Amino acid sequence: MNTPARRLDPIAERAIDWLVRLDSGSATAEERSAFEAWLDADPRHNNTWQAISGLLHPPIAALREDDHRDDAVGGVQFGQAGAAPRGFRAAAP
Repeated sequence: MNTPARRLDPIAERAIDWLVRLDSGSATAEERSAFEAWLDADPRHNNTWQAISGLLHPPIAALREDDHRDDAVGGVQFGQAGAAPRGFRAAAP
């Protein structure tokens, strides 16, 4: 029996899009400004961002840690270490 796939709330989908983009290491200043404007546009955006980034932070930090280990042997690094977007805690080194 096939059950229909559940779709995420559009705000949650957008928060995930922002998380991926901002954590990619290639987000521009304009994109960061657009993200800040998106957060400020609706209280639901910030609430959803806090929930999504809090939920996804541990696995992203684990991926970064694995990639830093891989980088020592020529692996590809996931995102860039450095400043995290507002409301998103940077992974500990």
